[in-house]
Amino acid sequence: MKLTRRIKKKKIKHKKYKNDIKKRLRLLKIVLEVIREVTMKISVIVPVYNVEKYIDKCLDNLVNQTLKDIEIIVVNDGSPDNSQDIINSYQKKYPRMIKSFIKPNGGLSDARNYGIKKAQGEYIAFLDSDDYIEIDAYEKMYKKAKEKDFDIVVCNLYYVYNDKKIKAFSNVKKDIYDKKNIKKAMIDIYPVAWNKLYKRELFKHKVFFKKGVWFEDVEFFYRIIPYIKSIGVVSEHFINYVQRQGAITKTFDNRLYHYIDNWNGIIEYYKKNKIYEDNFLKQKYIINFINANRIRYNSIVTEAHEYIKKISQKYDYDSMFVSFSGGKDSTVTSDLVINALNNEMIIHIYGDTTLEYPETGVYLEEFRKIHPRTPMLIAKNKDQDFNELCKVIGPPSRMMRWCCTIFKTGSITRKIDSTFKNKIKVLTFQGLRRNESIARSKYDRESNGAKITKQQTVAPIIDWLDFDVWLYILTRNIPFNNAYKKGFSRVGCWCCPNNSYWSEYLSNIYMNEQYTKFHNILVDFAKQIGKPDPKEYVSSGGWKARQGGNGLNYSNNAILSFKPCVLEENAYNFELNKPITETLYELFKPFGLLDFNIGNKRLGEVYVLGKKDKQPLLKLTGKIGQNLLKVSVLRETAVFCNPKINEMLIKNQITKFQTCIGCMACESVCKYNAINIRHNEMQKGEKFNISYTIDEKKCVGCLECVKHFSGGCYMKKVLRTKQGKE
Repeated sequence: MKLTRRIKKKKIKHKKYKNDIKKRLRLLKIVLEVIREVTMKISVIVPVYNVEKYIDKCLDNLVNQTLKDIEIIVVNDGSPDNSQDIINSYQKKYPRMIKSFIKPNGGLSDARNYGIKKAQGEYIAFLDSDDYIEIDAYEKMYKKAKEKDFDIVVCNLYYVYNDKKIKAFSNVKKDIYDKKNIKKAMIDIYPVAWNKLYKRELFKHKVFFKKGVWFEDVEFFYRIIPYIKSIGVVSEHFINYVQRQGAITKTFDNRLYHYIDNWNGIIEYYKKNKIYEDNFLKQKYIINFINANRIRYNSIVTEAHEYIKKISQKYDYDSMFVSFSGGKDSTVTSDLVINALNNEMIIHIYGDTTLEYPETGVYLEEFRKIHPRTPMLIAKNKDQDFNELCKVIGPPSRMMRWCCTIFKTGSITRKIDSTFKNKIKVLTFQGLRRNESIARSKYDRESNGAKITKQQTVAPIIDWLDFDVWLYILTRNIPFNNAYKKGFSRVGCWCCPNNSYWSEYLSNIYMNEQYTKFHNILVDFAKQIGKPDPKEYVSSGGWKARQGGNGLNYSNNAILSFKPCVLEENAYNFELNKPITETLYELFKPFGLLDFNIGNKRLGEVYVLGKKDKQPLLKLTGKIGQNLLKVSVLRETAVFCNPKINEMLIKNQITKFQTCIGCMACESVCKYNAINIRHNEMQKGEKFNISYTIDEKKCVGCLECVKHFSGGCYMKKVLRTKQGKE
């Protein structure tokens, strides 16, 4: 029936030629031509544009194919060179194989689409006119196609350079017979048009090449593959992919796979036609991203691994740990360290500030399941309550993030001390990056711990961008904190003053109860410090910019009331804001040894002796339970060398006595583990009841705990006041 229709289409009237032999022969010729068209096995579409140097090789191998039932559709896309002359010569020599068409320039896609409409073959193949194919290729590929009636057949290829040919292999090794496995294999099939045979009936779905875009092969392939039910694989290398200057892949270098714009169209196409409505699209985006940036990935990972190996040479595994927060940066750092050192037993310390997103706790448990051999130690401040502290010393701000010191640094210090008891120095891998903030842009890759002096802190990813971090996570397929999937750009403390308004908005949605409670605390704080419009102060982020303790009652403890003694040189009289306790004397141990026996007990005299010569250095006069204290410098030493220095050292310790809330910052800066801070049960009316002790046997008198913080105490910075209002 099909043959009859084709004959009728040629408008042949059988009866007219019954007695005319010549006309009978003409009829026979037309019939044979129609039969050939009907039985054409492959139509090869060859777009041509400015390829006069290459087209001979291309056409030579096509006309000499061992499979003869093919048509070669050559589409001249308005080429200005002599390509058409070459085409004409081949058409004259091979008129039954070569079909030549000339059209105005419209681009590669337009030329291919033109050829598709002219094709008569059972299968369609595409070949670029500057490439060439092995002469037995189509015979073997067609044989494979007919073997199981495959919708498409895929072959391997050569990359052809001036002096060599390199084999390239497809990741699809076996035939595929169902759509489910085809979908899985999509990421493994090289998404080009020219190493495949396509059953012509696939084009009834009106899938053509998108015009006016780069990398049209990819766009076309992912539009047509949903309609493919089976794939045949030929392992031989048939396509010779010629690498030449000016070709797309050479000109755009590593931007080869940057066809993201095309994917927008594919997404819409899939949605409109209800195709692949699950995670497929997201996975494809990820794979394209990975492929496009493979060179960058290899470069940064190799450098990070080499750095980790080198910096670790001076330490044993028992003297190092990964600081783990549950965020993307510490996740990447952890994976880099474990792989670089090939050791899953590297200790991890997680600082539980009690202020993390709920998703962080979930991710921590997931991490433990994935890495059962990796020790994950938890450092947590169980003595302090964030909300209550906000009411006493005010909420943290960008300049005064006391929450980090109290809820993170202090507890991590204790965990380090208990874990690495006999270690003077510990190597700490942190996920710090300069790109995170202006402040961190000044960080060094290696540093001795500014907050925890026992640490040598190193940052393997110090110069990585957010882009690099996600590239690593996606390439390695590492599970990560689900808070990022909810829209959070950074995952730390949900109430951090450095969080964006967007993060606050999301916190209000996902953590409404905690968010509302904290918001009310902020409004109450604004009222306490006398802001005319407390709600505006909070909503505009004014609390994030605050500095000091203006308006807070507890800030009075940071103000010292003292005057030099008029009767005694180098002596200072203090009127304290809290009664003298044993803790006051402990704070003078860094200067020397305490002696409670040689002084006048009735007057409350306590002497501080030099550590080496055991001679009196300082005299403290004041009774426990009273608020008057006199400190006398009895002699000049290398430490107490002039009145200005003397006053500064003494005031630092008195300030610490009055303002201490047990933040444990002092513990953190003592690398000899001499300081121990404990929270005692509070009595009525007390805001804090702190036990501060210094082990004289461990204290070496370095005075780091005295001088490290401006004013002697970390809380001095938080509580300092200034004239005028914020």
